[in-house]
Amino acid sequence: MNLKNKQNRKQEPKAPSFHAYVVSESKGEGRKGYCTKMGAFFAHEEGDGGTLVLRRSR
Repeated sequence: MNLKNKQNRKQEPKAPSFHAYVVSESKGEGRKGYCTKMGAFFAHEEGDGGTLVLRRSR
């Protein structure tokens, strides 16, 4: 593949390798806690490591 074809090719979105959650306890006896999704981890295609993307809290 030449350089020109590689630059014109669109990359498809990658699914995250892992999701990041925050687990919060509920107030009150007998109530269940809840999970809030806060981000995702995308592994690098080549080599070690990856990118962690965290969402801002509201």
